Amino acid sequence: IWLTITQPRLIWSRTSLLVGKLDVESLTADSIEVARLPVPDESAPTAEAEPFSLPQLPVSALLEKIAIGTVSIDESVFGLASRIGVQGKMALDEELLDVDLSINRQDGPGGSFAVIANYDEGRQWLKLLADLQEPENGLFVNLLGIEDRPPVLLRANGDGPIAEFTMQL
Repeated sequence: IWLTITQPRLIWSRTSLLVGKLDVESLTADSIEVARLPVPDESAPTAEAEPFSLPQLPVSALLEKIAIGTVSIDESVFGLASRIGVQGKMALDEELLDVDLSINRQDGPGGSFAVIANYDEGRQWLKLLADLQEPENGLFVNLLGIEDRPPVLLRANGDGPIAEFTMQL
């Protein structure tokens, strides 16, 4: 067992599927435990690199609330045992993606990551606001294997056509 989800709850409208929408009021869980990484399927084909595009779903998707009380990650996953909380929402249709996500570290030195992103594929337009703050030995520097595990403060803000996208850091 590599993943355990405690008290998962899904509140959704089955009738919205009749009009081509997946409408989820909330997707929540008290906790998720990641004990290790899953064993990869060696028989699966290798993914080919392609330009970014939104996934093509047979329905539009609205996820009004994502809330995971605690996600516990074992040290074997990326070298640092940690606990985080996750909250957010998401909408995806044929050409639009809206994401509002917040992740907060609940143990150790703390830290937080928040992102608000809006992508319009038809106009090829991206609006992005991201904020990462964590003291030394945080999740980000451990995930990337950055030496000495320094504190991190990163703020990114951009709004424009994807081909010429410029971001303030």
